[in-house]
Formats: sequence, C-alpha cells, structure tokens
Amino acid sequence: MYNSIYFDGTALQVDRERYLRKHDVIYQSPTYKGYEGLPIGNGDMGGMLFHTPSSIEFVLNKTDVIDFGENGNFKAWAWESEEKNTAPVSCGKISITDGLPSFDWVYLKDYEARLNISEGVATIASQTPFSSYSYKTYAAEEPSVLVMEVEATSLEAVERKITLEKWGSPNFFHYYEQISTTYDKNLFNTHTGKKDNCVYIEQQLEGTHYIMAAKVIGEEVEIKLPNSHGCEIILPKSKSHKFTLLTTVIVSQEGKVDLQEATQRLEQIEQGYNQLFLDHKQRWNEFWSKSFVHLSEDDYLENLYYLNLYQLNSCSRGKYPITFAGLWGWFKDTRNWGHFYHWNHQQTYWGVHAANHSELADNYYRYRMNMLENAKADATNLYQSNGAYFSDISNLNGYNAIEPDTIRNFTVGPQIALDLYKHYLYTGDLVFLEEQAYPFMRSCADLYCDMLVKEEGVYRIKGGSTSYESYWNLKDTTTDHALITALLNALLATKELVDLEDEQAELYKDILRCLYPLNTVSVEHDAQTIEIWSDGTQWNDQKVGYCEGEYPMSPFPGSQLAMVYPASVIGLHNQDKAEFGLARNTARVIFDREVYQLGKMGCSGHTPAPEIAARLGMSEDMFPILHKFITTYQMFPNGFMHFADISQDQQWAKIFNPRILPQEGQTQWEEVHDKSKGERTLIPSETFLHCYFESAANVMAGIHEMLLQSYHGFIHVFPAVPEHYSAVFTLQAVGNFEVTSEKKGQDVRYIHIVSHNGGKCRVKNPWNTSQIRVISGHKQVEFCFVGDLIEFDTCEQQGYSIVRREYPLENYYQDKLTAKPNQNVKTFQTSRLGKSKVY
Repeated sequence: MYNSIYFDGTALQVDRERYLRKHDVIYQSPTYKGYEGLPIGNGDMGGMLFHTPSSIEFVLNKTDVIDFGENGNFKAWAWESEEKNTAPVSCGKISITDGLPSFDWVYLKDYEARLNISEGVATIASQTPFSSYSYKTYAAEEPSVLVMEVEATSLEAVERKITLEKWGSPNFFHYYEQISTTYDKNLFNTHTGKKDNCVYIEQQLEGTHYIMAAKVIGEEVEIKLPNSHGCEIILPKSKSHKFTLLTTVIVSQEGKVDLQEATQRLEQIEQGYNQLFLDHKQRWNEFWSKSFVHLSEDDYLENLYYLNLYQLNSCSRGKYPITFAGLWGWFKDTRNWGHFYHWNHQQTYWGVHAANHSELADNYYRYRMNMLENAKADATNLYQSNGAYFSDISNLNGYNAIEPDTIRNFTVGPQIALDLYKHYLYTGDLVFLEEQAYPFMRSCADLYCDMLVKEEGVYRIKGGSTSYESYWNLKDTTTDHALITALLNALLATKELVDLEDEQAELYKDILRCLYPLNTVSVEHDAQTIEIWSDGTQWNDQKVGYCEGEYPMSPFPGSQLAMVYPASVIGLHNQDKAEFGLARNTARVIFDREVYQLGKMGCSGHTPAPEIAARLGMSEDMFPILHKFITTYQMFPNGFMHFADISQDQQWAKIFNPRILPQEGQTQWEEVHDKSKGERTLIPSETFLHCYFESAANVMAGIHEMLLQSYHGFIHVFPAVPEHYSAVFTLQAVGNFEVTSEKKGQDVRYIHIVSHNGGKCRVKNPWNTSQIRVISGHKQVEFCFVGDLIEFDTCEQQGYSIVRREYPLENYYQDKLTAKPNQNVKTFQTSRLGKSKVY
C-alpha cells in the first residue's frame, strides 16, 4: 500500500492563502453589538466593524493613544484613584449611513459579512428590497491607514453621510465592583476641523496628542463640522455611490502632532492607492508563511488557533503591549480592568515563539525592560534589596501598583525574566541575552538572594510570600520554589556566555541544593488516596490542603503545578523522577475537579491547563481540555474568548451591582471587595463586555506543546498527541530550529529540521527502531544515538530530514494541502463561530 505526505523533501506543500480561506468567519446576519464585531487591524491601529440597523460602524483605536496618569507608584484598586489612572482610550467612531434601515434584519433578503484572515480583510454584501451594499475593509500597515471601499445603491436618490466622532468618557476600570461619579472625563479637550479636503478630530490627553484624519476619494463631497466632537462628510443625493474612505491616526507623546503630516499621509495614500492592497496582501502572506498547523480531525479548534494568531498580528505590534481587549474596545473610552496585569497578559506571548513570530512579543519585552530601573527602586524601598521587584499590576507609564494584595508576590519578575530568556533560547540572539535578558534575570535573582535566609541549613524567604495573586501569606510556597529553581538554573546555564561571577554561581548552586522542600498532601480521588503537590506551608508548619481557605485568603488557581508550567522544571524530560508522578497526580485531580467542571478553586481561562497536560504527556486529556476551553470560554461569534466560565455565568451576568465610590475619603482596604457595604447601583454589564486574550493564548500554546516540545535540550515531536490522531506542523524549536513533521495515526512519517543558526541538534527518536537515516540534500549525515536521542551536527541555514530506512521519502506520494473558502457558520457542541441568517 502506498502512502502520501504533504512534504517534498524541503518544505510542506501547502497553498497557505487558499488553505486559510477555510477559516473565514461568516456572518449571515448583521451584528449590532460591538463586542461581536469583526476585528480589523494592522498591528498598531484597528478596531471592530459592526452595524446599527441603518449604518456601518467602526470604532478605531491605536495602541499608543493613552491618557497618562501621574508618574510613580500607584494603587490600582484605591477608591481615590478611580478614573485617575493611566488608560488607553479610543480614537473615535466612524459611521456610514444613508438614512435607510439598510442593515435592519427585518428587511435583509441577503447578507454576508466575511472575515478573511488570510488577507486581513472583511467584505460585506447586503441586499434589502430598497437598497444594496458591497464594501471591503482592511487596515494597511505602511502607510498606516484604515480603508473602507463602499459601493451602495438604492431605489430612490438618497444622501449618504460619513460621520467621525469622539466623545470621551470614564474608563470604568472596575465597573463590576466600583464606579466613580465622574461625568466630564475628557469631554472638553477635543477639536474638529477640515483641511485639504480632509476632516480631522484632535484630542489633547494627558501626555498624548493625536489626530484622526479622514478623506473620501472617488466622489465629490460636502464637509460639515456640527460640533467640536464630530465631522460629517456628505455625498450628494444619488441612487448609487462608489467611494473609498481613508482614515489614519498620528500620535505624539512629545508635543503636538503636525496636522499637515496627517493630511499629507492621506494625500500620498491616494496617489499610491492602486498598490496599497497588493502590499497589504503581501504582508499577510509573509506573516502566514512563517509556520503552519493542520489538525486533520478538528477544523473548529484549528480555526480558533488561526484566529488568535490573526488577532495578535492585527493588534499586538504597537508601541505598547496590549492590555485587556487590546484594540478591540468598542464602547467609548471604557477599558475594563485597564492596567497591565502580569499573570493575565504574559500569557498572550507564551505561544508566539513556537509560531515563529517572536516579533509579536517585542513590545512586551521593551515595556518590561523600560520598567527595570523603577522595579529596582521598588526593591530598594520595599525590601532593602539591590534586586528588582515587579508587582502583578503595573501601568503603561512603567510603574508598579503597590497594594496589600500584590506586595508579597515575588514570582512576577522571575516569570518575566524567563520570558526574556525564552526569546534568547528560540532565537540564539546573544546580544539580546547580554544586553537585555541577562541583566533582567540577574536583577530578579538578586531580589530572591536578598530575601532568602539560610537557617538550619534551609533557605526560606524571610517574611514569607503569596502564591501568585493570593492574599494569603505563607511560610513556603510552591510557586516561589518553582520560579527560584527555574531562574537560577537558567542563569547557571548562561554562565559561560555572560559575566556571571564564580562566587555568585556558587551561591545559586547552594540555594538550589538547600531550598525549602516542596510538600505534598493526600486527597481522596476516584476512590483512591493519592499524594499531590501542596501549595505550600503555613506559619504553623501545617501543609496547605487542597482548596484550603476562602478567596482571597486561598492559593491561586492551579498554582500547585507551577513546577510544570510556566516554570518548566518538571516535564517529559524527567518523567522517570518521583516528582513527575506527583505532578501527574496533581494534574489529574485539578483537571477532574476544576477544569472539566467549575470547582472551588476557581480555575478559569487563565489557568494553563492545556500546556500542563501537554508537558506531562497526558495525551488522553489534550482534546477534552482544548474542547472544554471552547465550550467554556469562547463567548463571541467572531471567535474571541472570555476568561470566565460563561456556561456557568461565573463572572458575567446581565446586571452588576457596583459600589458608588465616595467623593472624599481614603480606601478601606478590607472593604475593597466587600459586596455587602457601600451605596450600590445597578449597571447593565453588556455595555462593558469585551474579549480577553488568556483563554485563546492557552489554547494556542497548548496546541504547540502538544505538537512540539524543545525546552530541555532536545526536540520532541508529537509528545502529547493521541495515538489515533493525525496532524501536520511547521513550528519553531529552541535553538532556532524550524521543525516540520507529519503524523498519520500512530505513524510519524518524517521529521525535517532547518537549522537557522547551526550547531548540534538532538531529536527524540519517535520510532521503535534504530534503523534511521539523517539526510541533507542528497547526502547522508553522520549521527549518533545518545540514549533515545538522535544527535548530529548542523550547518547554518541547512535542512535535515530524519526518516526510517524502510520508509524513505521517495516511497511516498506527495500531496498538496489546500482548501476552499468557508461558506457556513461553524458549530462545536454549544459554541458557534459566525452568525446564522435570522430568516
């Protein structure tokens, strides 16, 4: 029997442009809800495209349009700080209308909105008995401009109007618990105008000035400025109009933007307009060419995977890292939560390196490096340390929030440091290691070294610490043990590459030898008594029991498994060790009690359950967990996800009952989250509903870890894919190795590796045979076995194929992966991707 592969000896045979069209998102009826809109962006500027019954709507945002608060440490939850913190805000809203109910579902004979992620474009076609529309929207990167090409007809001559408006508003960071009686925020710092056939809105925020400018090409227009918050571009009465709206945003945080710069950009775009979309398509084509994932039996899950990559490339390449909702805020200046929350936001970047898109994390690294000096000052002031202290909450000014619930969480800095170290591991960029990763790692390690005290031969953190975001201060925590172990081992691994002194290295080794032990507790599970990891030790030396305590005086969800992920201390590389069995036991209990159902621990979309299952080789749990993430967190028909269990209304209800904050007086910290005190009001929560990134990020990273692991010195393909399952991938591995492999059922057909940096390559043998070959071009490459690892030397930019001798590549037929554009709404159990026709 002859078999086929999607590989020609050098690369996968994939028509990526056509293949990705199978993941078009289809709306067969319009959405009138901004949070269900179609996301369009160029990485730095973008927003949501949706409708009212009579208009096209687009809320435009830009990553560096920020209203800054005062520099210095702040209090994220302080009553007196509400509506006074640094906050990203909207640039404004664009509306296009003909005064007819052209998008009212009651009259729509036909409607299709299509998000084409392959090209980064949305196309919409609609028809009523009295009108028709056809329009295309995309956000070009260079030059940066939002393009809306519109063609409309109607039975009677109508005037079509384009409106740009900006009305500032409160940010409502904590609308679900507390709101301030602020009514005039950013209402009186906006101005409108017209220049050279362009209209513009400018706003002077604290520390930021921006101009949003727009112009119509293709038709003559009339311009009106009805007020200081809005501009109107009016097309004269006609039965048909065909025009293009160009909108751009220019920002300055060092003075005022020059209006002429904005108008000249639009003029230049108009002159080079024919090339604009071709360049835009080429950029998306280059983006998608960097990696590939094919899950042959799970189109819906694969669709969500690519949608997450699409949204990251659309909104995560600006000056600042994205916070909650990113560019997808749709209601005025609301930015729920608002600050940069470490545990939540780091997850956005966990999977980008394996996807071969390290550039998506550049702004995150830049932001954290810019915070380093502030973090050092905080370490000195708070702990008399020469290291660096990072709080779980920070603002885009680069300062920590110093509050009772964050003050003794010491794991934030080390996790960020290991993220920077990961960048070095994947890219091999020595300059990055020397100038950024190592200084950051060293500073975070210095804090631990200053905080650790050796008594009776054991190192412990003086004063104790909390388990991630928990308020419960413990004598010993599993989370700190995991991060100390991971960080110091990483520093020791770089000793020969950086200026790490011998004396410091010996201290690290002594800490690793004598660090307080991890503890276990017994639980009854499936009619058995099993040992699992404890979250730590209390001050009476009692071990923390499973789910002990009440929020917030309880451990953080999933913290018992910090050694597995994100610390990467325990995994398949040491599965012969006793701690691996303990980790599996712990995962089994947490998965059964907290992931597959809503348990007491409160696990949510920011619990890295998919990555943990993959790192522990729990292939039987991979797809049940990934599918559970779909049904539990994919709340929106555009594929975006929530962080809370929507199936249980865990933290999203139709009405919230927040405290109305007093005008005067200081925060009573013991009452911050007390829902029984204070004057309350009812507020419709749908107004503030938006996407979160954590759930989708964990799905993406979990898929990567299921297909490829490379974090402990060797490449392991399909480490957690069920035996029966078929998949194909091209992903990036540590060492700057590009790995392609294909699995059909139980059979791994081949492994192909492109070595971008050269050097030694080690690959876990996926076959129960030693009869293999390593081939480069048409030449055999010498290799050796080190245990079950295949080891060989590589040259820079050279490709290597690993095959079984009895199944050389020549024995396979070659197929090409392609697909047709999706035409339907997709469903998975209770979840839906797209919107169905009303009737």
